[in-house]
Amino acid sequence: MGSPESATPALERKWPFRAALFGWLAIGVGVWFAADWLSRPGQVLLGGLWLVGLGLLLRQFIQSLFGPVLAYDVLRVGRRRRQIWFRVAYAVVLALLFTWVYMVWRAVGAYGYRGVRMQDMARMAEAYFQVYMVVQFIMVCLLTPASVAGAITDEKERRTLEFLLATDLRDREILFGKLASRVGSLLLFLLAGLPILGMVQFFGGIDPDLVIAGFAATFLTVLTLAAIAIAASVLSRRTRDAIALTYLLAVAYCILSGIFYIVSTAPPLQWDVLVFGYLVTSEDISYPLVCGNPFYMVPTVLERRAASGVDLFTGLLHYSLFHIVVIALFVAWAGMRLRSIALRQRFGGGDRSLLRRLVSRKPADAERPARARRRARDTRRPEMGDSPVVWKEVFVDSGLRMGVFSRFVVIVLVIVSFAPAGIIFWVTILEDLRRSGRGPWWSADRWSDLGEGMNRYLQVVGTIVSTLVFLAIAIRGAGGITGERDRHTLDVLLTSPMSVARILWGKWWGCLLGMRWAWVWVFAVWVLALAAGGVHPVMLAAMVLSVPIYASGFAWIGLYCSLTQKTSLRATMAAIVLSVLAGGG
Repeated sequence: MGSPESATPALERKWPFRAALFGWLAIGVGVWFAADWLSRPGQVLLGGLWLVGLGLLLRQFIQSLFGPVLAYDVLRVGRRRRQIWFRVAYAVVLALLFTWVYMVWRAVGAYGYRGVRMQDMARMAEAYFQVYMVVQFIMVCLLTPASVAGAITDEKERRTLEFLLATDLRDREILFGKLASRVGSLLLFLLAGLPILGMVQFFGGIDPDLVIAGFAATFLTVLTLAAIAIAASVLSRRTRDAIALTYLLAVAYCILSGIFYIVSTAPPLQWDVLVFGYLVTSEDISYPLVCGNPFYMVPTVLERRAASGVDLFTGLLHYSLFHIVVIALFVAWAGMRLRSIALRQRFGGGDRSLLRRLVSRKPADAERPARARRRARDTRRPEMGDSPVVWKEVFVDSGLRMGVFSRFVVIVLVIVSFAPAGIIFWVTILEDLRRSGRGPWWSADRWSDLGEGMNRYLQVVGTIVSTLVFLAIAIRGAGGITGERDRHTLDVLLTSPMSVARILWGKWWGCLLGMRWAWVWVFAVWVLALAAGGVHPVMLAAMVLSVPIYASGFAWIGLYCSLTQKTSLRATMAAIVLSVLAGGG
């Protein structure tokens, strides 16, 4: 017979703890109104005792919110030596950057032997602060998804998440514990650069508003990317898919919100309407969606601040409200769906989504045979042939499996990528034909303007699309070998008659051919620009020759990281960093 279970302490239960917390807050309100009848030492003593009690209650609340997962994950991550080396390397890079800015400032200023004014030193300090914030923001955008997106998928790939779910830990303790440990590690990494920033104070003062607003915006960006990454980690099966989905959502928001704001504020498409006596314009509708875009808010706020002295914290408030809503939505969804998605991915079946329950009235058990027959009919694959690894990579593990929602985001992103071409055609051919009398629509001048506009469209959109595809190839290659190792299938491959070179070449071909729909997207942008006269046919041939070379290079970068790193998370992070450096830094 086992020993009887120990009784749960009263404060660890849900309702007694809430009653104690609200009771203590009520006591604090009563003490506040009764403080006038006490002397100053009595007020200090009573206030101190109340704060101590509140601290103990909040400590119990934090323990119940994060659970033991936070302590374990912080201890495990903190003992890794590479975390310390990363912080040291980041501080060294910022110190070198500070030295470089100082040398450029001295060379451009050509001060010689004359004295340096304090105003010049203050401008140099402000220039370094701007460079510091840009570098810090880039590091946040690169490291946050790669660090947080593997919080849940690592447990899935190691098949240990089922053991966590079988314990008495709540879903929020697992989720918040892992999220807090990863975010805390990132914040410690960013704080490593504060001593270098503190040295700038000796060269001149920096506007405190800029410092506070810059770090507050960076902190909110870290939390938002971490919330998106933890939701992607809950939704995905593999770490590389979760990382790719996080980057996809972040890039899609920045691009779509920017395009939506530009289109809604363009003079031909502006509109306004009276709603209960208030004039509502198209900009009023689009601004709440774009106020969380840092590529829009930072230049806009700084420009308005320099021109008309607009309060910096007003823009920061709008930015904060948007990101707080996004954080709450993603974290709440991840906490509610963690257990159901994990069990369905591991054992199959599970509960159906709300949309499927509303559309179909059949029970899940009666739906499975028809679904299985339909899936077997729709997934007819060609014969394996003499290249089993290529066949597996192209027809079984093709692309990045990021779920139905990510496919919808990709489809919207593809459609929007062709929207500027339609706007250019409208402005250069149709709109200009209605407003001016430069001849009919088939005149050479109009089509020449269309060609110039499509050339700019190809330079911008074509570059963005190609960059996303190359990065996706590197991420896919990063999971080529480590994914087999995590699924315990690498030993099976190595014991087969295939040589190591044949396995690697099969993985390489899988990185290129598995992204075949992405290549359709790239070539469609080029063909559209070619049809409109925006590019010479010779450049299309040059693109056909050069793009596969770049793609093969990024594929080998991902495979190299997959060979040299132990886990998919490390391989993906290394592949992203090396790809950024290979793309120009």
